[in-house]
Amino acid sequence: MKEKNFKHLAITALLICLAALLVFFFAWVTEAEAQSRPLGVLISVEIRPFMLMVEGLEAQLDIPVCRIFLDEKDQPFSRDPLYQKLEPTEFCAMVAVGPRALSYLHLRKWPTPLIYGMVLDPKRIIGADHPYCGVSLNIFSLSQMSDIHRTFPEVRRMGVLYDPANNQQWFDSAIQMARLNRLTLVPLPVKRQADISVLLDKTKPAVDAILFIPDATVISRTIIQYVLKQSILHRIPTIGYNRFFHESGAAISFVVDYRAIGEQVAALVDAVLQGRPCGSRVPSYTVLLNRKVVRKIQVKLAKSLPDFIVEE
Repeated sequence: MKEKNFKHLAITALLICLAALLVFFFAWVTEAEAQSRPLGVLISVEIRPFMLMVEGLEAQLDIPVCRIFLDEKDQPFSRDPLYQKLEPTEFCAMVAVGPRALSYLHLRKWPTPLIYGMVLDPKRIIGADHPYCGVSLNIFSLSQMSDIHRTFPEVRRMGVLYDPANNQQWFDSAIQMARLNRLTLVPLPVKRQADISVLLDKTKPAVDAILFIPDATVISRTIIQYVLKQSILHRIPTIGYNRFFHESGAAISFVVDYRAIGEQVAALVDAVLQGRPCGSRVPSYTVLLNRKVVRKIQVKLAKSLPDFIVEE
């Protein structure tokens, strides 16, 4: 009887070991098969910030990367010979660069793993409870509103240039953040780029500063330079979000390193492919003060500037 029980236990133990080995083997095969497929990168539009992000992403990864673009009719296309079709089975994971790409994949119920980058207010597109992860462009949060107030103490009413179709939800949430820092946000809604010159004429006496946020409608270099020039003429400080703003005349700029965002996204891709947790990240940035512009428009600075301010 004891011999039978021993044999039964031995057979049971052997079966358990075999089952564990099979699980390990299939997991290894699945991971190896996934790693053999390229990483898909769907890019909203071929503009320099997005491409710099993609370059930073590619430099950090050891797996092949397939660049895919959306045309004006939201149809995917690629110049890469790795590309066959935009199907989940073709890629080990997918990175959405920009809001159009994320919206395109989300509406088509793209399964995870899906990671986003260069998206302002991603919750507006995917919802607050969705498991997607990535690096947003949400640099103007409560902390940054405080930074603006600490730098320009006399700024009370800050105009925000944005397209309501793109960023109304972000603006509504930002109102509360601004109030906590004794700032009032004034909406400067732009539905077409042609609206901006008329809008500026109406708002000159109504705002103490103008804030740019990443918005597809207000992204043209020509438009940005026009607004900055007009703001300097009327002694209104502007706040930008990359080095181009700083070099073009913004009083203060929260400069995001797009390549660094790509590196952040690459780290999330590695985490996802290895089965580790992945969440939302805020991009790292540097705050640049343009002292020459500040003197020219005669805006009052705080007596003691925050330590993180970099003057150039």
